[in-house]
Amino acid sequence: MSEEVLNLQDSTKSTENPYAVAGWLSITMAILYPLGFFIGFLQNAAMGMRSPQMVMGPSDLIMTTFTIIGIYVLIRFRTFLNERYSYHGINTLITFTIIWSVAIQIFSLVFRGLLTMGVLGIPNSKESAISFVLSFGLFIAVSMISIGIIDLNIAIRLLRSKEKLSNMLHIFAYITLIAGICEISLFLVPISLLLVPVTCVIIGIILIRDREPVEFV
Repeated sequence: MSEEVLNLQDSTKSTENPYAVAGWLSITMAILYPLGFFIGFLQNAAMGMRSPQMVMGPSDLIMTTFTIIGIYVLIRFRTFLNERYSYHGINTLITFTIIWSVAIQIFSLVFRGLLTMGVLGIPNSKESAISFVLSFGLFIAVSMISIGIIDLNIAIRLLRSKEKLSNMLHIFAYITLIAGICEISLFLVPISLLLVPVTCVIIGIILIRDREPVEFV
């Protein structure tokens, strides 16, 4: 093999982006997330005509896929920050985010599975129905507040070290800050849900760009 070919291969390896796959998968997540909600709406609306019970269906598969891909993307994002910026300030918080995502997805699958199989039924009496709704609402509130606290801490830590990070990471920090505030407020949770695809795209761009230079301000 000629020296020119060897040099070309070495050059290709040195410029190869090891985070590109995770970046494109993150952008794919921005499509899966609203798609899962849309199909879930149609799915429950269609089944609601025949049964008041929620049922498992294609939307659950999409959201499970979203979660699995999300775990991989977050792990690669954490590695990216460690390797490209020597930044380890949110390692633990990213781990907490992964644990939270897995726990919520498992709960959702188990809950909807029990409803589908009829093991867990919607209460018939008014008092039981109110208790059921309040208990479920409390779980959602605690979940949103907990992820909101994690998001706020991620944003604050990134902004404290913004001089070390790229402009896209600054944008990610501000979006995460807004999402965290919305999640903790509870009544602004719909806004935080709308920000999920935006965050996925931003992370995707960060990982695809890979070696974006830091602009000091």
